[in-house]
Parts: sequence; C-alpha cells; structure tokens
Amino acid sequence: MSNYLKKIDLVVVKGYKQIVVNFFYLLLLQLSSIVIPFVLFPHLTSVLSESNFGLIILSLSLTQFLSILMDFGYNLSATPIIAKNAKNSLRLSFTFSNAMYSRFLLLITLYFLFFLACLFIDNLREDFWFHQLSYLFVLGNFMFPIWFFQGMQEMKFITIVGVSTKGISTLLAYIFIQNNSEYYLYPIFLGLASIISGLFALWIIFNKFKIQLIPIKSKFITSSLKDSSGFFLSRLSISYLLFINPFLLSLFASKAIVGFYGIAEKFYNILQAGYRPVVAVLYPYMAQKKDLKLYRIVIISICLINTIVCLIAYFYIEPFLALIFDSYSVITVDVFRVLVVASFFFVPSQLLGYPLLGALGHGREANLSVVIVTIFHLIFLSILIILSKIDVYSLSTVIVFVHLGILMVRIIYIKRKKINVFIH
Repeated sequence: MSNYLKKIDLVVVKGYKQIVVNFFYLLLLQLSSIVIPFVLFPHLTSVLSESNFGLIILSLSLTQFLSILMDFGYNLSATPIIAKNAKNSLRLSFTFSNAMYSRFLLLITLYFLFFLACLFIDNLREDFWFHQLSYLFVLGNFMFPIWFFQGMQEMKFITIVGVSTKGISTLLAYIFIQNNSEYYLYPIFLGLASIISGLFALWIIFNKFKIQLIPIKSKFITSSLKDSSGFFLSRLSISYLLFINPFLLSLFASKAIVGFYGIAEKFYNILQAGYRPVVAVLYPYMAQKKDLKLYRIVIISICLINTIVCLIAYFYIEPFLALIFDSYSVITVDVFRVLVVASFFFVPSQLLGYPLLGALGHGREANLSVVIVTIFHLIFLSILIILSKIDVYSLSTVIVFVHLGILMVRIIYIKRKKINVFIH
C-alpha cells in the first residue's frame, strides 16, 4: 500500500498539477450538487404535496433530457478539438461559433417539439405552463458551453459561476416557496439561475479568452452536426436512460410515486458526483497525452473508493434519510438500494468510455456500447409495458442490467483493440 501511495504522490509531482487542480474545481462544483438536495429537498417535501414534488422531479428529468439532446454530443466532440487548439485563437473561434450555431438550431427545434408534446400528451398538458417555464433551464444550458472550458482545461470558471448561481437559486427557492401553491416558482428560480450562469460564462469566453462569434457557412454547420452525430447517439441513449423512468412512472403510476423514485435517484446521482469530475478532467488530458500510467492509477483508485462508498450507502441509507427528512417512504429506500448496485457497475463503465476508448481514438466503440445496450433496454421495457409490470422496482432493476451491459461491452471492445490498461 505504501508503494502505491508513493506512486500517486509521484504522479501529482511530475507534471500533473493542472489536471489535479481542475479535478478539485469540478469536485467542488459536484459537492454543491450534493449539498443542494440535502438543503432543498427536505424543505420542498415538507411544504409541497407529494404530487407537486413529483411534478418538480418529472420536470427536472425532462429538462435534463432536453439539455442533453440540445448539446448533441458537443460535450464530447468539441472538447478534444478545443484541447488540441488551445493556443490557436482563430481555430477556437471557428469551433466555438460552429458549435453554438448548431446548438441554437437544436434549441429552437426542440422547443417546438416540446411545445407540441405539452399540448398533446395528457400528463404534460395538465401542467402546461409549469413545463414551459422549465424550458428556461434548457436555454441557460445552451448559453453555458461547458465543453469550451473542459477543452481549455480551465475548470475554475465553471465552478465559480456554477456554485454561485446554484446557491442563489436554492436560497430563493428556500425563502419564497413556503406553501403548496407556490410550486410554480421552482422552474422560474432554476431557469433564471441557469441563464445568469450562461451569461457569465459567455462574458468570460468573449473577454478573457478573446473568442469571437464569427459567421459560419451552412456547409460547416452541417458537417459539424454530422461529425457530432455519433457522439449524439451515445448521449441520446444516456439521456433517455435518465428521462424514461420518471416519465413512465408519471404515465403508469402517479406523480407522488415519481417523487419517491426521484429522491432515490437524486441520492443515486450523488453517489456518482465525485467521479464525474474525474471523467471530465481526464478525457481532454488523455486525448492529448495518451497517458496509460496515470489512467491505471486513477481507475484502480476510483473503483476501490466506489466499492467502499456503495457498501456504506446500501447499509446506512435509512438512518441517513431519517436524519434529513421529517418522513420518507420505504419505496425510496428500496429503490435506492437497487440503484446502489447499478452505481457499482456505472463508475467503471464510465471510466472505460471516453477517458479511455474515446481518448485513444475509439469513440465509435464507446458510443456503440451505450447504443447497443439501450436497444435491449427498449425491448425489455416494451415487454414490461405489454405485461403491465411497470413499477418503481422493475424500472430500477433494469437500470442495474443496463450499466452492467455497458461495462461488459466496453471490456470486450478494449480486449479487441488490445488496449493493455493494466500491463506496465
């Protein structure tokens, strides 16, 4: 163990300062995402009805789904281009402008489709204006090109802006949402905070990095969309997995059940919060350096930590929920414990994806692993719907097999490509 720790110290000292600094900035941002549910969700569940809290959970799933669709894989396709051209201001302006124009077209198109969905789908039409307000969050995400900062490896800007605006929106919701009739304020506060974040991000890009929004010919925008489409399929599959369970529960169960599931899913996401900065920071670095020595240390360390965290979370979720909520449902506990098993497979599957396969030029394989498993997921969900077996337990169990499947497919691809991760 002492030799292993010495290796880690050596990695930090020998030229990895920037990647370590960026990791801790993103970790701080993720910690803010952990703290907010601890502060806000117990308050919302105490002042809102189960139905209205479930509506908020459904809205969050919808807007996250739409945001990933709007990004169209640029978080993956644009990041290495930015990283490789960090000192070429003209190339940076071209890449930034191209991605922003493409994403703007998607933003408008998605809103039109979302508007129609809210008109014609019963459970969305019931809360039409609430869902329209929630789209402000998607607009704010459009204005915040996180992929630019990831590519430039300047994560401190993301953290400063993100933590500040998240904190403000949480404070406003805590102060002003005091009874069940004020639930509509939540998407307003969340959306405005997202837009303010985006405005600050754009100001930094235009003023500190001297990036210009330049005219781009339509053929380049079309080419950009085509290049990003492979990444989009993977992101579409991932966003579908985030969105589909709350949506199906809103159709086949109730908004209250959506709320119980949503709390479990939120704490499941918290389990992964510390690992997302690793993927975000490691991907552009590996795209440049192809440093398997560092990657080996990172994946072994993270998988060990993940195993310990999953065991603690599985056995201590009930006293933890009792500590922060006045009351909680046994459904939340049971679903969370199933999702903990999914987290055990999710973390290594993510680390084998873009930080490894994608960064080493096998992005197609990283994408296909998600797409293939998602197709099987769709087939299995269809069977559950036909058999009238849709409930929180069946849907959460399917998530376990999805992440196990992605992990297995990626391991197969790594063996086929003869990537010797664990061989010195």
